[in-house]
Amino acid sequence: MRHNTRNFQGGLAAAASGLIRRFLYSAAGILCYLALLKPARAKNHIRRICLKSNFYRFFDGGQGRHFIPKFIGNSDNGIYTCFDTIFREPGTAGDLSVFVKIDIEGGEYESLPGLAGHLDKINGIAAEFHNLMKHEKEFINLAAELADKFYIAHIHGCNYGGLIENTNIPDIIKITFINKRIVTGNIRPSEKHYPVKGLDFPDNPLKKDYALSFNR
Repeated sequence: MRHNTRNFQGGLAAAASGLIRRFLYSAAGILCYLALLKPARAKNHIRRICLKSNFYRFFDGGQGRHFIPKFIGNSDNGIYTCFDTIFREPGTAGDLSVFVKIDIEGGEYESLPGLAGHLDKINGIAAEFHNLMKHEKEFINLAAELADKFYIAHIHGCNYGGLIENTNIPDIIKITFINKRIVTGNIRPSEKHYPVKGLDFPDNPLKKDYALSFNR
């Protein structure tokens, strides 16, 4: 299934010159780490270069897919843009035509409620939730609202953050939601153990990833 996908991300995408600069920086980092006999760090740089390359190829415009970077906020003030304004842009009116990716360092708790009137246009959401211990109530409320129309398709703990006190729950988690209308077949609770090998990688390659599992 193909959608005319517009991707909104909290933050500015690198322009062409910025992309080249980052590539050269990563290439220099690979050589430095190899010279210092640190192959794990060199491997991580190579992986990041491949991911960035795949990202820009996906949004090359040839398949009707467009990447539109925005600073997301809960109002328009010349720097930040709210979701209501974004969804008035041409090309965002189609049913299930939008995929939202958001990582705005804690601002998600104020901004994501702005999606409430646009959920039928969204096929998926990839969001990073920060400071869960501090924002437990807001997180639970957001998850409950999204649960009416979305399934949780994937979850990954960010190992740059710590664990919530007296638990094995990461204080920063990344969750991918998928609209229930594009899911077919028998839906069952996940029995997987996370992270998933070959799919998930530690945000901090020098630390072990957080293990997550769910009991039925």
